[in-house]
Amino acid sequence: MAMIYIKTNDLGAVTDYLKTDDGAVKQFDDFKPDEKIINQGYIYVHLIDLEYPLFEKLHDYYTYFDGQLHRPYNFDRKIIENILNGGN
Repeated sequence: MAMIYIKTNDLGAVTDYLKTDDGAVKQFDDFKPDEKIINQGYIYVHLIDLEYPLFEKLHDYYTYFDGQLHRPYNFDRKIIENILNGGN
């Protein structure tokens, strides 16, 4: 598990996340948020390792509420399982 930074809109939908130079989700192993990044409007959340491929492909459908990042709800379970198992 690692931490990531996300931005959301007023409804809690993820609108952006910090990326590495090659566009992957930038992971942080420290559990102390960087105040400079927080002040830019980002939220510091955890994401388990298994979720990274799914988040990278479907981040526009993730939501953040109740202090947690939530998977997309309205997707065919087979699509999600395919991504988690290394498919497209």
